Amino acid sequence: MESEDVDPRRSTARSELNRRQLELVLYALRHPESEFTTASHQRAQGLDPHAARADLVGLAEQGYLRKHRIGRAYVFYPAEDLGQRIAGLM
Repeated sequence: MESEDVDPRRSTARSELNRRQLELVLYALRHPESEFTTASHQRAQGLDPHAARADLVGLAEQGYLRKHRIGRAYVFYPAEDLGQRIAGLM
């Protein structure tokens, strides 16, 4: 039996996002002026700080959000090309 060379990083966008991340991306698409912090995502989703940060950092690493450091914290903004990036999610 031959094994396929499958790059795990090349999965579909839908499988790369968890439910919370997908909700945040869809919200950001409707509200491109929005900004997100670990605390705001934590409150909105009822998460612990580590899970909230992991969601946001993951979205930034995948290019859905832009990350800016302000003092000791990060603020996340929708990517300028967010609509194009999520076209495959719909």
